[in-house]
Amino acid sequence: MFDVWKEGLPEISGVSRSRSKLLEQIHFLRDRHMQSLCYIPLFKREHPATWGDEITKTVKAYNERLNDITLLPGQVLPLNDDLLTDLKAGKAIPLNKTLFVLVTLNGEDLQGAAEKLYRLAVAGYYPVLLYPEKDTRIQKNPDLLYKLVKQGAYTIMDATSLLSITDKGRRKCIRALVSGNLIHMIGNYSEIFTKYDEDKVEEIDMVLSKINPAQKEQMKENLGNLLSSKSIRIEEPLHIDKRSISSFFSKSKA
Repeated sequence: MFDVWKEGLPEISGVSRSRSKLLEQIHFLRDRHMQSLCYIPLFKREHPATWGDEITKTVKAYNERLNDITLLPGQVLPLNDDLLTDLKAGKAIPLNKTLFVLVTLNGEDLQGAAEKLYRLAVAGYYPVLLYPEKDTRIQKNPDLLYKLVKQGAYTIMDATSLLSITDKGRRKCIRALVSGNLIHMIGNYSEIFTKYDEDKVEEIDMVLSKINPAQKEQMKENLGNLLSSKSIRIEEPLHIDKRSISSFFSKSKA
């Protein structure tokens, strides 16, 4: 099993934490059949500790103390105007020495985001949007994600987004994104294992199975392919009828 992992390592985050406890946590995930974790701290141009060389060095040091599980280098990259420059300079890095770059919308104007995603693709990178289902604009109108996917973006959904979805509007939104072939991977199972009951993994599988059983397996497989630079299997993205989720906010504010 493969996953992306945002847990803060003290060498990168600057937050004081016990390294021995972090190693215990990683080995705990190994015992839940996790083979590799791609470490994805947020890249901050003004903080050299978050640059590619530092992350690669830190990951290597942790791997020397890990057994039967591997930490891989990566970053979450804001879609700023200097991103291509930073990638070429090695300050920003793709995931695990592949050409896949993990990006976040983080309030970015969606029209501008579409243009930047296109430029990344033209430059030879494969942009991957991290947890787009959490963006309130996409929650309100899931079809906004269609244009970003058509501009060359892949997507990863946070597994925790599928937990205990009691709100009808939110269920429709998640179903629309998955059914519309706008979600290509699912990750962050490590948080399920460390913060929730392990039975929650079965809950996630049940939700995905109700939407599309074949897609469930494909999304899991795609994440492993992403981290090993293999092809990502996707289906043609579909437009989403906004009327089908128009009740999202009115039913999800509680």
